[in-house]
Amino acid sequence: MDTSLAFLGLIEARPGHGYELKQLYDEHFGDSKPLAYGQVYAMLARFARDDLVEMVGVEDGSGPSRKQYRGLPEGRKRVIEWLTTTDEDTSASRTNLFAKVVIALLLDEDAARILNVQRSALLESMRQLTRAKQQAALLDVLAYDHALLRIEADIRWIDMAEVRLTNVKESLS
Repeated sequence: MDTSLAFLGLIEARPGHGYELKQLYDEHFGDSKPLAYGQVYAMLARFARDDLVEMVGVEDGSGPSRKQYRGLPEGRKRVIEWLTTTDEDTSASRTNLFAKVVIALLLDEDAARILNVQRSALLESMRQLTRAKQQAALLDVLAYDHALLRIEADIRWIDMAEVRLTNVKESLS
């Protein structure tokens, strides 16, 4: 996820001051990609410098002044470009698990055990996600479904790799 563009999109959707915008970000994305307050204010400063947002007011209170920000046309244009650009396939054909299996086979270690340990961990993750999904808001259900399907694909790969271990080991010799 492109944190800065997601954050800019939130400003376009709902102008506010830094604290409010961070709360909105945390509500939608904080569980997978948390933001520190320093990041929020650094992004707001960059966005203002690049004419993507503007400060529209300052509220004085008991603490530091709260600057109100709203999006500008160039910011909205940037967000729309991001929304309409397809994501690159982030799944690498050579993952860390793939590397572990190859090295285990080359070292004559038990690659099936490595696959089984990973499968068990993924199944536990699926159970946790499924439990969390049962009481989740609809937006969170969508995120949980995405994670569950990615895990399911990893488990299918593990099953397929396990069947091929003997042949792969022979091809490495």
